[in-house]
Parts: sequence; structure tokens; C-alpha cells
Amino acid sequence: VILSFNEAHSEGGEEGRRQMTQAMIDIVESNFKHMMVRVPDLPNDGVKGNFGVDVRRASRWPTLGELVDRNLRVIVLWGLGYFGTLQDFHIEDKSKNYMNIYLPSIGVQGPWTRTWNGQYESWDIAELGPFLLNFCNTTSDFQSLVMVDAYLGIGKRMPTSVGKFCNEDLAAEVNPAILGNGHFSQSILGDMQTRCWEKQKHVNVVLMDYTAGFATGMQTIVWVMNERNYARFAHMSGVAVFGKTVVEMDHGTGANKTWNVTKMSKQSMQSLLARIGNVPRHRIQVTKLTPK
Repeated sequence: VILSFNEAHSEGGEEGRRQMTQAMIDIVESNFKHMMVRVPDLPNDGVKGNFGVDVRRASRWPTLGELVDRNLRVIVLWGLGYFGTLQDFHIEDKSKNYMNIYLPSIGVQGPWTRTWNGQYESWDIAELGPFLLNFCNTTSDFQSLVMVDAYLGIGKRMPTSVGKFCNEDLAAEVNPAILGNGHFSQSILGDMQTRCWEKQKHVNVVLMDYTAGFATGMQTIVWVMNERNYARFAHMSGVAVFGKTVVEMDHGTGANKTWNVTKMSKQSMQSLLARIGNVPRHRIQVTKLTPK
């Protein structure tokens, strides 16, 4: 679970921000204290977390398996303003180890690379869509985890005079395209996930506006993306039961090839299963063939 407290501004100036930040800390700590990933936010300050890694290098970020083994299930992200207040708290009372708890502000300082840039303020969905699709092909950031900002700013829609407000429903413009109206084949995120894999990057976090109004579509797309991630990178074992023959269709030519299962070697079965599953051959391991 990733909780992201972004850049909302509190009333009451600096004191108001301190009060709000403290209230949010209390909520996070009371609910997730023993389940939070704690990493050193100041690697040179001698502060060590659960893993003692420098989160500025994604290659040293703990794997999902390592997190699960230690029952660490929650990551908390803070926007820059809040994070600055956390730094103040830490300096004032280091015994609370605030800096041992929270990740640096999301962006180039952490294990994610973000898609956001200043052009979001002037783009519409026709420009945002292609940008997201090609992001992993064009970014020079080193991080392998991608945080997708799937929303638009209101720059070009800002009111030109006092008393007027932007009343366009940007979520209604953006979300159906991002989520493909709940159809994965039409979702920008599906194609983006595939293209990022080709560059050894992974769509890991998606930030959207007003997703409650698009809950069904969002749940469908997230479910499919998680399933694809598992199918591509996870390993599972089991027993496959075949008849005496297996018919394999060549999708390029439409021709069929019939295999005699009883005479297949482990290597040929491995290659066949890899082709059927559309995964690299090394992802398949055949340990035993038993004819019946």
C-alpha cells in the first residue's frame, strides 16, 4: 500500500502546516507503525531504517518479496512542503526519528521517476496520451520504477479575472482515456506498461484525479496490470496434464503443428510452454515428464 500526501496547502501559514503535518503523522503512526517501510532519508546522516539502503538508487530498493517477508506493507510519500516540516521536526527532536520514517519527496530524490513536467499545465488529453505512451522510450532518468501523473493541470484554463473559476471537469476528459472506459485493450496504461517493460522500467504508481467517479474502470485496469506483472515476473509451480498429443497453432501462418507428448524431451516441452505462454524460455522450467 502506498500513501501519498501531496502538496495541499493548509490554512494558518507555517503554524497551520505544522499542526496539519503532526496530525497526519499521528494518523499514519497509529495505524501503520509496525508495517511501514523505514528507509534512511539522509544517507550521510547515519540514520538507518529497515534496510539501510540509499533510496536514490532503485537497484538498492528492497524487492516486494523482501518487504512481504518482514511484513512491511505500507510506504508513505510526502510532498516537498510536508517533507520540509518533517525535517524541522527531526532537527527539533531527533529521538522521534521522523527522518527514519518518511521517504524523500517523490521525484528524482526517490526510487521513482515521475512523468510530470511543466507542459501538463497547457496540454489536453490528445497531448498527454502520446507523452505517457512514449515516456519510457524518452526519459533519461535512472530509476526503474515509474510514477505516472495521469491528470492535467489547469494552467491554460485559469481564470483571467478575479472572481472567475475554472469549472471544466478535467477528470471527465482525462480518466476515460487513461482507463479505456474500463476496457484494458483501450487503456493508455496497458500500452505504457508494455513499452516500459521493453526499457526495463515498470509502471508502479498511477496518480489520478477524482477516481472515485471512475471506480469500476480503475479497479478493472489495476487488476489486469497486476495480473500481467505477475505473469511476466513471478514464478509459480504446478502439474500440467496433457493428452497424448498437443496441437500448437502458428499465429503468423495459421498452420497447426501436432506434438507427440509421450516423445517430447524436457527441453522441447519447455520451449512449447514458453511459446504458448508468450514468455521467454528461461521463465519456464520442466522438472519431470511422466507419461500415463
